[in-house]
Amino acid sequence: MHRLSGAMLNAVCNNAAKMVDEVRRQIKENPAIMSYEAKPDYKACIDICTKHAISDMKLPVLVSLLSPIVGGLVFGPLFVGGFLLGTILDSVVMATSTANSGGAWDNAKKYIKSMKAELVAEFGEERYKEIHDASIIGDTVGDGYKDVVGPNQDIMIKMMATVSVIMLPVINAFNLFSYIVK
Repeated sequence: MHRLSGAMLNAVCNNAAKMVDEVRRQIKENPAIMSYEAKPDYKACIDICTKHAISDMKLPVLVSLLSPIVGGLVFGPLFVGGFLLGTILDSVVMATSTANSGGAWDNAKKYIKSMKAELVAEFGEERYKEIHDASIIGDTVGDGYKDVVGPNQDIMIKMMATVSVIMLPVINAFNLFSYIVK
């Protein structure tokens, strides 16, 4: 289960890195974006988010759908019940953790902006800019954590439970464990 969560986290991190690279590329090619004299290419950023988000989530979706079926056909319906319980417990912890850490990164950026005068007085304008830039990157990743990974965990629980309930009669009738025990 942690590998699925890790795959979701990696998908978010990879997408955030690609987004940061795209924004940097656009600013490098057209510095007028920073002074609001030119508009950035929003469509390129949206394309990165949607294309990579869908492609990076294929493996977690397939594993979520197939693992209760394959495990149930091999080990029987009791395995499916235990597997779902473990999945639910793990997913709730992961969803809560990612939602809280993503919110913390988002709030850190807001806090840094609100403390600009104090931070500039203590560290100087250049150091404040570095801190603020780092908080923007953290917020980019944090938004993915709280807006993508947490909700995906919820969807994964629902998918696995639905597939398990639908397949339970088949799993109960045709599983290797029941043939071996008989």
